[in-house]
Amino acid sequence: MTLSEKTARGNEPLSAHEPQREPAGPTRGRLRSLGRRIADLGPFALIFATYSLLVDHLPNQWFSQDWVRYAFAVLAALCVGIALKWLVQRPGLQRFLGPSLAAGTMLPGGREPQPRPFVSARQIMEGTRSRLMADLRTFSGSQGEVFGWSQFMGEQVPPSAIGTSYGLRIALALDIREARLDRRRLVENVVALQRPAGGWVARSQQDVARPEVTAWVLTALVRTGLDPAMRSELVGQLERMMTPDVDTVGWQRVTVLSSAISALAEVEPGSAKLDELTTHLVKGAVRQQAEGEPSCMSWGITVNHGNAVSVPHTARAVVALRKAAQAVRGDRREKLDECVDAGIEWLIRNSHYDVTDEQLRRLTSAGDAMDTIIVGHFTPAWVARALMCRAVDERRLPHLRQAVRAVLDLQENGVWKWKEERKEPTWMTYQGVLVVRDYSMLNLPWPP
Repeated sequence: MTLSEKTARGNEPLSAHEPQREPAGPTRGRLRSLGRRIADLGPFALIFATYSLLVDHLPNQWFSQDWVRYAFAVLAALCVGIALKWLVQRPGLQRFLGPSLAAGTMLPGGREPQPRPFVSARQIMEGTRSRLMADLRTFSGSQGEVFGWSQFMGEQVPPSAIGTSYGLRIALALDIREARLDRRRLVENVVALQRPAGGWVARSQQDVARPEVTAWVLTALVRTGLDPAMRSELVGQLERMMTPDVDTVGWQRVTVLSSAISALAEVEPGSAKLDELTTHLVKGAVRQQAEGEPSCMSWGITVNHGNAVSVPHTARAVVALRKAAQAVRGDRREKLDECVDAGIEWLIRNSHYDVTDEQLRRLTSAGDAMDTIIVGHFTPAWVARALMCRAVDERRLPHLRQAVRAVLDLQENGVWKWKEERKEPTWMTYQGVLVVRDYSMLNLPWPP
């Protein structure tokens, strides 16, 4: 998830392709129109209509006295009104009928609010699929052909290890199975982009492989299918990188720690280094405990408490610790999940969704220059992922829906845009589509 100094002023992204929309057949269209007309009557109008119908048409012989018939009509009409109100709030019916039902409110003066254009989760994911496949390309250069994706969609530069690894993640998340998507070739291309000693760097970095990039790339390769011997070798490389002697900066940064923990929890859950890193991350949290309130944990840029706590860093730490918890058993898992819940508690008390970035600077191996990488934090996506780590209860749901709305605000046709620069990072689209996919699978109200 990088915005390198070299690419921050790159070419303007190509315009996104219009996603394919699911055609609505004539029968479905008539049903949807009828449903909207019924709902537009409103519960109160339907109560009155039901009452009048029953009073006029119920057989007199059914009732010993007139007041019994009127009472029965009132009760039945109220039941119909309550049932309609409950029915139009169901997520499945909202998705069928569209946003006009979901709104159900009136502005002062009897004016209807202007709903956002309705875009389903399926349409967003279809847009992502279309754009991802359109951006897959082969680049011929002095070092031969490179097949994959660049770090920014639409960028006319050779495919990179980071871009291709996140393109693979998107393809796997959406289960894209097209003949042109040659996964074996993509893996081989990324493996060939390693540094001579093993591992990967961003384009803005220099000669030494770095743990954050290696963690991002390694996870994608293992998911796609990596040779076991190569996998073992790269896991060992990542473990050696994550020590204070080898990388002082990475050992202290929450972003790097979280990335390494997430990778090891997935590709090598039995690693002793995983336990060491999670312990280090938990010890570096800022803890808060108000009387009568649940405990809170939060993180800043570093784990040495030298910086103010941060929403994106806390969310990233929560996601990493949850992955680590799923990789272990017994008391250790329970303790890690307690940390996850404490981090979520802090996030719902400190909700903001500003995207931001962070600069990691290290000396090169020669010690004569600075090695730099800029890591972008897609804050609302990280918050949404953190909130979905555990069961979404009534207290967390409003915050989750708000975070998902903030995620959707930054997408166009299934591709996500970075700030005012309007760049289209491949990693940002991965984060966005992952949130859309996971949220939609929870069967919660849509639009959020």
